[in-house]
Amino acid sequence: MRIVERTYNSIEWWFKDSKLINYKQNNIKRYFARYVKNGYLYYSFAENIKDINNNFEKIKFYKDELPPLCPGENIQVVDTPDNLDIPAIDIEHELLIRKEDVYITHKDEEGNEQYQALSVFTLNVDFYKDDKVIPFSNSNIDLKTLIKELEEFYNLIKDLNSVKISDAEIPIIIGDTNFYDNLVSGLYGDTIEENMSWVTGTNKFDIEIKEDPTLFKPYILYDHDGLCTKRKNIVSNNVINPLYDVYFAYKYNKEPTGNGFYLDTGSPNGIGYTYLSIEAKNKINLEELDKAIYGLLFIGWHTCNWFEGLVDVKLNNGILYENGTPTGLVFSGSLKLCLSEYIPNAISIDTEINKKGIRYKPFLVLNPSPE
Repeated sequence: MRIVERTYNSIEWWFKDSKLINYKQNNIKRYFARYVKNGYLYYSFAENIKDINNNFEKIKFYKDELPPLCPGENIQVVDTPDNLDIPAIDIEHELLIRKEDVYITHKDEEGNEQYQALSVFTLNVDFYKDDKVIPFSNSNIDLKTLIKELEEFYNLIKDLNSVKISDAEIPIIIGDTNFYDNLVSGLYGDTIEENMSWVTGTNKFDIEIKEDPTLFKPYILYDHDGLCTKRKNIVSNNVINPLYDVYFAYKYNKEPTGNGFYLDTGSPNGIGYTYLSIEAKNKINLEELDKAIYGLLFIGWHTCNWFEGLVDVKLNNGILYENGTPTGLVFSGSLKLCLSEYIPNAISIDTEINKKGIRYKPFLVLNPSPE
């Protein structure tokens, strides 16, 4: 029986106007187990290892055995600096720094053990300006890098004032990574096999989506199933290579792709990814646009019909650019599009963005629907 132990620790520091106001720590442990017998895959999920034998379920299995475990590697856990050097910010703001440690231990039938430790910082800031909220969020293994990015963003917005846009069809640049997360979820093997993905019936994809577990640090060398991760083309030259974990791979008679990643409080089955690069084949420079809104945050992603690829969200805030120069803050607008119609002719702004484990060139929508 293969057992996976996953321990999740998180520490949160809350600041208001650069002063520490709250501190919280969490610790969660989960156990997963799998084995093959008489043509079935048996799997179990429990909060206590003593309960692991009471929770087994089975699915039809198309292979004789589980794929071999990947030799694990111990990645150094990053320690929090003793003094958090928060930059001086004149705008009213609230700041959250979260440090997340994930420890994963795999044991096979012979008791061989592989171990991996990941430690990542996430920084979220809400700036309050013109009675509106302007967010900044990113993740990195290096807290100093996040602080530097925060200073750069603050310097970008501090002298900008809110502006009203009279032209409802001004181009919108999608700078909210929720869009790209949901875009990729349509490429998961289970949604495609069940015809619940927006890619069904779409024959042209003028985008490139690649996965690279070494694109950022820490490197993610194997997934939560214990399989090696690897560089792969998810979408390239109109070919889709769906992502599978062990459970869904064997449910649909496919090969697992090293993309088994579970929610900390969810089931033992789940498809995810390490690090992505995303861009459209068609590109344009920001300076070529007379006006464009760089959409920082949209509201309503959870209400979109991602199975059919129907996007309908409201712009919460963004930055107005004129010929490549930021000139104001925008707090209204809307974005409606159908992915199966948009993706075949997608356009990227030829500026690389690194955010939340995704390196992407943000997509441009030339004619967003009016409010």
